[in-house]
Amino acid sequence: DEDDEDPAMFLFDKRYNALRDPPQLRNELNGTCQIGQLLLRGYVQEYHNGRMLRKTYVKEIDDDDEIGENGDIIQEIENDNDEYDRNSNDIDESMVLFDLSTFNYTNTDTDTDTDTDATKNNRARPYEEPHLYYRADDDQRTLMSGQVLLRGLFGDLLSKHSAELGVHSDPTIVVHTADRNRDVLSRNFDVCPRLSELEEEAKSSVEYIRLYGNENEEAQVMKRMMETELGGDFQSSAHDCMMSTICTDRVLPDILNDYGKGNANGDDDYEDTYSSAYGTNRFERLSKYSFLPKNFIFRYNKSAVAKLASGPLWVEILSNLLPFLPQSMTDLISNENNNLSSKLRLPPPKLALFSAHDSTLHMLLASLGNDIFSNGDFWAPFASYFVIELHDVIIEGDGNENIAGSADSLFPTGKAFRLVFNGQVLTSKIEGCSNDDNSNNESNSNGNGDNDDDLELCDVSKLIQVLRPFAVSERSCDKVNNSTKEEVRQMSVAAGVGISIVSGLLGSLFTFYYLTRRFPSMSIGN
Repeated sequence: DEDDEDPAMFLFDKRYNALRDPPQLRNELNGTCQIGQLLLRGYVQEYHNGRMLRKTYVKEIDDDDEIGENGDIIQEIENDNDEYDRNSNDIDESMVLFDLSTFNYTNTDTDTDTDTDATKNNRARPYEEPHLYYRADDDQRTLMSGQVLLRGLFGDLLSKHSAELGVHSDPTIVVHTADRNRDVLSRNFDVCPRLSELEEEAKSSVEYIRLYGNENEEAQVMKRMMETELGGDFQSSAHDCMMSTICTDRVLPDILNDYGKGNANGDDDYEDTYSSAYGTNRFERLSKYSFLPKNFIFRYNKSAVAKLASGPLWVEILSNLLPFLPQSMTDLISNENNNLSSKLRLPPPKLALFSAHDSTLHMLLASLGNDIFSNGDFWAPFASYFVIELHDVIIEGDGNENIAGSADSLFPTGKAFRLVFNGQVLTSKIEGCSNDDNSNNESNSNGNGDNDDDLELCDVSKLIQVLRPFAVSERSCDKVNNSTKEEVRQMSVAAGVGISIVSGLLGSLFTFYYLTRRFPSMSIGN
């Protein structure tokens, strides 16, 4: 019978091209350009991020090792067929966040009513609270980004747990989120109207108008190209639309299909049918025309927008970090934020994972100071990551008082942090953490016993000092004046005219995470 056959699998190709007249109503970029979905390539990237975390911070145990009742390895069995690239003999002991070789995380379902909280916590698997805190906003792509990363990080442990539970139950990871229109993981103008005012101030500035206003020659070319050839001005979303198009192997419009064929200035020897009207390398130029204004706004007026927008998010991050620090650090920042002590997450997680947006990452970077965001000529690629590591500083030496004195000078709190963005260590760009700031110290160590031109570790008090003024939950979000958005726009146009007389995967994707370890160590020496 035909009805008994397996249903056929087929797909729909959704295209926004039904309205052909006027042309501004159709979408020239093949695909939906709908914000909300995670690209398949993004799935692979986030899984890879999870695997990188696994190899960096997890000490492995071979599946075939014989385990004692207390979880210790009592007999190691060689296994050459290793799907997960075990690294128990390679990982730096100071970088171990979860040590699977000394504890068996497979007996956590044996909790009883008489067990203390500490006993239950010690039994918890790495992906269970309190060891893991997973935070995301309620966008589908950010939720899935974190989920896929965690699969790459803990997939084998989850599979074992699932087999133990059987078919009627599944391992569960708690994700903490909020209503999207009230969340603070990205700029929220509804929650904080003052942000829109600050953005308009940036856009009305002389420098912004000079670089991106209607009188700027490149802005004129890009705007004319979009309106004439691509159906309308979509500057704010151009970068996202173009990158999601090429990352899904879809065909770009001919006018943008010149990626890598010209240079950023559009003045080399490469030419095509559009070169005379719009120059070359139009893909990269339109991309920059889309995101460079956003970077300008984040950095304008000492990063006023970034600091105001990121304050509550930094409070969430600090709530996981401060419990590991001396009480004096909590007291220091609590002077600015009286409610912070009540927000501390106790017991604190070993791993706090925040999954949000590329703009969130730029917001956080800009809030940390102009030095850390000195190169504003970039936009975070898909699946970017930002790591904050917390280290205990343990002096290893021969009792040399000079070494001990140097350590006390560099790390007076005994706690150090490291910032990593897409593999690049940014710690030295924090105020007070560069070699120039520590020029009186004879040696600077990167935590592996090697001296570098820039410090990889810095005392955590320096980070707290930077965050202290704006890492607050209760912000000053009321608008300062009563000017409407249209009035401010008119002022911006008038300013532009005066100058001429006188002279943003279907969306973006990234994962931000914070890592902390209780007992890492570092060597300080000559």
